[in-house]
Amino acid sequence: MKKLLNILAVSVGSGVLLGAGLRALEGQTALRARVEPETDDTAAKSDYQRLACRLNAMEQAFSRRLDAQQTATEQLRLQQDEAETCVAGRIAEIRQEAIDTLLEGVQRKVVDRIARLEEEVAGQSAAMSELRECSLKTERSVQKLIEGIDRLVSAQPRHKLREAAAHEASRATDPVEIGGTEPTGSRLRSLFG
Repeated sequence: MKKLLNILAVSVGSGVLLGAGLRALEGQTALRARVEPETDDTAAKSDYQRLACRLNAMEQAFSRRLDAQQTATEQLRLQQDEAETCVAGRIAEIRQEAIDTLLEGVQRKVVDRIARLEEEVAGQSAAMSELRECSLKTERSVQKLIEGIDRLVSAQPRHKLREAAAHEASRATDPVEIGGTEPTGSRLRSLFG
């Protein structure tokens, strides 16, 4: 940027210098014309040619400086394009790094959560297996209890059961319900009868 400003300053300065030089030449020519009367056309022609040569030399110098300034401007544009490309590439790299880091973090969290869920599922599966075993043990115990009651009932003489049923029936004149919808006597009869 500093180089560009220097080039612009030089070109503006050369333009001002060219203008000042032309005015100075015009002023000198006017002074000579006032001071020296025109005696000869050849002197005027020679002054004109000298001025034309100086003007031509100044125009060529200005043209060279302008070409140099255009070349410098093009170089600056190329450098700017290279810098923009470099910055855009770096921004893309940084963006990709940020996305990769974010993805790694999310994946790590998801893996941790999945591992915890798997542990919980394994624990619940073990608890369900334990509950099944307890249920089977309970079912076996109930089955053994029923078998024991059946053996006990079949082992007692039937007449003791009938006496107990009659005694029970005589003791209670009103049918009283105990834990069910049938009276006690009829329940016993259905059990033993």
